[in-house]
Amino acid sequence: MSRARVVLVASPDDYFLEVGWKAARDALAEALPGAEVEELPAGTLVADVVMALQSPSLFSPHRILVVPDGDRWIGKPQKRKGKKTDRPQEEDPAPLVALIEGGLPEGTALLVAAQVPSRPSGPLAEAVERTGELHWLPLPEPPKPWQEGALSADQRKVLERLLREAAGGARFTRDAVGLLLERLGFAPRDLVGEVGKLAAAAGGGTVDEALVRRLVFPAERSLDIVLVLDAFEHGELGPVLGLIVAFEQGTVVRDWRGKRVDETGLALGLIGNVGRLLRQMLYLRKIAAEEGLMRDLDPAVNGQRRWYPGRFKKELGPMLVERIVSDPGSPFPLRSASAKPSVWHLGRVFRAAGRFPEPALVRTLGRLKEAERLSRGRTAKLEAVTAWLAELAGSLARFRD
Repeated sequence: MSRARVVLVASPDDYFLEVGWKAARDALAEALPGAEVEELPAGTLVADVVMALQSPSLFSPHRILVVPDGDRWIGKPQKRKGKKTDRPQEEDPAPLVALIEGGLPEGTALLVAAQVPSRPSGPLAEAVERTGELHWLPLPEPPKPWQEGALSADQRKVLERLLREAAGGARFTRDAVGLLLERLGFAPRDLVGEVGKLAAAAGGGTVDEALVRRLVFPAERSLDIVLVLDAFEHGELGPVLGLIVAFEQGTVVRDWRGKRVDETGLALGLIGNVGRLLRQMLYLRKIAAEEGLMRDLDPAVNGQRRWYPGRFKKELGPMLVERIVSDPGSPFPLRSASAKPSVWHLGRVFRAAGRFPEPALVRTLGRLKEAERLSRGRTAKLEAVTAWLAELAGSLARFRD
């Protein structure tokens, strides 16, 4: 080899990075026939990398050393799926840079892979660009906030290319492709895995929408008032907070229309549903206080089997319906002038109203606007709604104690 070979492959995505550095490794191996390829353990100190590069192989005159976690030499390391290491947050790559600038031993090549959010910069990247090759594999632009759909045109184009490459001889119908991309979102590694599974199931034939529906089942949850009401009626916010955790772990969440929601949609949807229910709970508490029904708010009373059919359905429910219908400022939406709220629904909201301390309900409702404002920001959308709900959950726990 006439000169030392140094290659840096970088990408924000772990799948693109893996494909990229393996292609670079194969290219180096082709340029160095019979080369010994050694992948260094993640977290190998820079001094040990330098020593390994300077140590000749006992088995081959050509060597390729692969560093799989070079992001620690470029910037803050990114979390890798399925990989946990104790590598330091920062490490000075100066000794390695000096070796690259001075030239690696004859017959030796260095391949560095780095998962970073933006094009690499700094001493190591600059040294590689001067003496070797830097391959930056960016991601396609995501959809703009005002655009419909979970994927941009650029993202869809990239995923469709990956799908064709992974499909082999199998043919995917347009509906099958649309459903697959909708269910997985921008997840290149997951897409390639699912395409291989579907192609095998189709025996190399045609993959249609029915097969995708049968075999590709990402967990799905619904964001609707039923979820929120169920949780509040039982005085337990775990299911609501659990929906946020499930979303962050990749579960598809859909609204009441069946449309998939993004992070902002989930945050604002939860705030809207919870805020509406809090207003209704406080409204019923006010009526209960005016009508001398505070005892019925006690969970020990309304939790009895005969309370709803014997007490609420016959007496309290009809009275509340009349109060709501005659009050244009009621927080219970009525679809028409002749519409009436369901007694069964009112019974559930009434039970929920008795399971939370009123000051906590008032305080949580008072902080709704701030939570909504933060949820519309560029970052920490779900963190804002989580903190908002967690405070209410804490008040509930103290109330029970």
